[in-house]
Amino acid sequence: NSTPTIGASFLQKRVAVDNVEISLQIWDTAGQERFRSMAPMYYRGAKAAICVFDVTSEESFNRIATWLRDLRSHADPNAVICIAGNKADKTPAFDLAQAESYAASVNATFFKTSALTGDGVQEVFDSLSRRVAEVYRGNRPASRDVDALRLSSTKKSEDGGCC
Repeated sequence: NSTPTIGASFLQKRVAVDNVEISLQIWDTAGQERFRSMAPMYYRGAKAAICVFDVTSEESFNRIATWLRDLRSHADPNAVICIAGNKADKTPAFDLAQAESYAASVNATFFKTSALTGDGVQEVFDSLSRRVAEVYRGNRPASRDVDALRLSSTKKSEDGGCC
């Protein structure tokens, strides 16, 4: 779907990586500034995240650092991060080597994607899933043919609830 997100949307997908089943709970949060205050409730305790910017807007790329700082303050400390330059079907407004360099500096992986054509999208999720399996491999049950990787957060809010 290439329509802009208003607020947030949710999707769940199960993938298998090296005989480990991972349940991806994908929260697509709007990147617009007016929805910024809502974002932390979606990525609290997250084990992975994809930060997306618009390659036709250098300003959009420049906001990634702020979003990433906010994400890291709420997500799992070992969270796997991918940075996606979306609208790769269009001419970039700046040198995307900057995005690659920035991603490397924050221990993230950079991908060029197009929500319109689908280019690069599967590669982001494949890479993210593989890296999550590697990072969290020790957090799985021992007695199953296909181990299930538990990605749910054990972090609870101050009032004892889950969110």
